[in-house]
Amino acid sequence: MMLDIIKKTIIKFPNNTNFYSIAAKKVLSEVINTNIKKEFKMKLSDQAMGAIMMALQKSLLEQSDIVPVLKSFQFQISSSEELMVENPPTFKVGCFGEENNKTTGSD
Repeated sequence: MMLDIIKKTIIKFPNNTNFYSIAAKKVLSEVINTNIKKEFKMKLSDQAMGAIMMALQKSLLEQSDIVPVLKSFQFQISSSEELMVENPPTFKVGCFGEENNKTTGSD
């Protein structure tokens, strides 16, 4: 999608544009940048959504702030143009103790 935006922008430029000139390069880069900001939209992948949920679970279990975990995320664009998290959070859940097998009443 991003390449399509760039291609459309270049095609709209006049045919006699000298792309070797610094001024033309500057104008073209500004127009491409504006068009990308205006037209390029992304969605979170299921993997990225899972990474956010893992960060939430980790912060709840450890009773810690979620913001540093979210800020540490490194994103990558997948082939389907969705955001993926390259470094999802990991954590270990310890044992909860022995299970009580003694029952009372009519089990």
